[in-house]
Amino acid sequence: MVLTGRQSKPALKYKQLANRSIFLVAVLALMSFLCRFGSVKFFARSPQISASVQAQNSKMDLCLSLQRTENVTTAQFRSERQLVEFLEGPGLLENNGNALIATCKFQYNNHSRHFPHAMQQLYRCHSWWQANPDKQPWLVFKSPQNAFVGGFLTALRDVFNVTIVRLRHNLKVVRPKVEYAFGSPFAANFGYAMQSPRDAIVLRDSILHHYDLLSDRTGGCHRKPSVVGASVENLMREPSIGILNRSQRTGRRFLSDSLLRDAIRERFGLTVHMMTFDDKNFLQQVQFMSETDILLSPHGAQLTSIPFLPPCARMMEFFPVGYLVPEFFGTLAAASDVSYAYLYTGQDRISETATWMKDAESRQAARLFPVCPNLETVMDNLEEQIAAWRTCCRGKN
Repeated sequence: MVLTGRQSKPALKYKQLANRSIFLVAVLALMSFLCRFGSVKFFARSPQISASVQAQNSKMDLCLSLQRTENVTTAQFRSERQLVEFLEGPGLLENNGNALIATCKFQYNNHSRHFPHAMQQLYRCHSWWQANPDKQPWLVFKSPQNAFVGGFLTALRDVFNVTIVRLRHNLKVVRPKVEYAFGSPFAANFGYAMQSPRDAIVLRDSILHHYDLLSDRTGGCHRKPSVVGASVENLMREPSIGILNRSQRTGRRFLSDSLLRDAIRERFGLTVHMMTFDDKNFLQQVQFMSETDILLSPHGAQLTSIPFLPPCARMMEFFPVGYLVPEFFGTLAAASDVSYAYLYTGQDRISETATWMKDAESRQAARLFPVCPNLETVMDNLEEQIAAWRTCCRGKN
């Protein structure tokens, strides 16, 4: 046999397969190394993210470990504001020498993509139009970002005859001013604002009547059929309790909403409605809120519909461990004439919020935590809320 520098085809084939196998093993080993040590390095940089992931893997254990909670805090924010505090620009344009149109221009930015922040602007526009009832309301708005905003824009057209345009030249516009800086939660323009709670009342009542959403379940201080000689107390209806939860796909939700419902029914014998707004359109959300006298809900975008709660309504907002921003929806409650209280479900708000509220990454991680209120704490406060609701209703009858 004569030996040459060439290998036979089978030998060459096996050698190529061996080389490929070695290369593949090397790639897999490198990926494993990066995943292992890369993640360790990542979590070393982001302990909050690591903690939130671990918490999500054992939500119920976390709930059980957080049964000690602080007391419910009643917070009061300004219910009336001057227009110049939250609007800028002239906004009024003379038309044909006589009639005036009032144009509010929506401002697009990174925050306004999230519909609760978008509604911060739109509620302010509504309040400005209410301050100029003799002028034709216009809104410069490109397109709705989600179902709630889209439904609200439809209501502005249907109910308040607002003309909505994408772009309009030569208009003198007013622009809503909203403070988005998280480091300045008590800045003058942070949260929600209207000129007066009367604006929210007009918004609620006009939409309910226009879309025929009023029913026997509508909340407020309705009386039972008149009975000769009956006292005001006997004629007053009982309050309806609403538990507004969040989706299972999201953080910051009640894990024990059924236990909370059962505890309320057992202690007070009241009607309790449970709801999430995941698949609910604007009018469905409005109707649920209009049928709720006392609302219990975790912090979240679902609370953007607070202005549609009925007269004398009260609400309790629940915050997860490490996250606390009562001035956001608390200001919307004040602007809507809704009594507001909140419950921080951690054990030491000062140290916990100092850890989790220090930067955007930490806040986002804290927002994933479930909300696990102590039932006894909630029941004791709810007793006070019910008594206050009855007192409010007696004052209106």
